[in-house]
Amino acid sequence: MSEEMSAVAEEETQVKQEEKPQEQTKKKKATYEIVDLDEIRVRTHTELDPNHIGHVDKLKEDESYTTLTTSKMMHADMEQLVHSGYIGSSAEYAALIAVNEPNAMVYSIEAKYYACARVGD
Repeated sequence: MSEEMSAVAEEETQVKQEEKPQEQTKKKKATYEIVDLDEIRVRTHTELDPNHIGHVDKLKEDESYTTLTTSKMMHADMEQLVHSGYIGSSAEYAALIAVNEPNAMVYSIEAKYYACARVGD
């Protein structure tokens, strides 16, 4: 009987040890770390001006994070509202660099704008 208990305890220990790496993996997925852009290079649409489409903040395999700071050249009217094309282009660029293939292209995009963007946003 003690041999059986020993075998069961040994199996439980192995199961617990196997679970630990999975728990650690889950924790890594939940947090986002900044990736050195030298490790993963943007390989698509490299000649676009980041002042028009956004700057790459973070780039991981199949994920990208960009920031678009709107400027005076983007305004569409006297109220300093930004033309929606800049916002859409920035979203498209983020999708393209997430794919990060040299000849990547967006086939279709659907966007819903819920608020106006103004110069400086």
